[in-house]
Amino acid sequence: MNFSQVDLAELARKHEDNGLPAQDFDMRIDDMGTWFHQGGEIKRQALVKLFASVLTRLDDGSYWLITPAERGRIEVADAPFYAPLIEFEGEGNDGRITIITSLEDRVVLGADHTIRVEYDDGGAPRPYVNIRGGLDALLARSVYYDLAERA
Repeated sequence: MNFSQVDLAELARKHEDNGLPAQDFDMRIDDMGTWFHQGGEIKRQALVKLFASVLTRLDDGSYWLITPAERGRIEVADAPFYAPLIEFEGEGNDGRITIITSLEDRVVLGADHTIRVEYDDGGAPRPYVNIRGGLDALLARSVYYDLAERA
């Protein structure tokens, strides 16, 4: 199976109730996209990328790590990814804006990767971009201001 072509949301739906017991992996992702296991930060970037590749958000808003062999729920403080970088290429209608996450995922803003802005209790903007399959990245404040400046 070529995992680069697997629709993770579809995989999650197929395995949501596949007879595998739901496990508690004692994992969480904080609001800066940092992954933790049993209270300690997971520092190996390759391991975090592996976990992120099987991360799925179900229709009820819960987050799961799902493989054909096991599934477990994890806690996500805000968005599972954080986007600290932005690249601008070209100008006007020919321009492209690329958002880059802390896990080095790259998405070009467009119909499939739009920005939405929510506001916290203090009225501060919290901008997000869809990375894949209902999984969002919180944009760094500097990225948000770079976008606003170019608007």
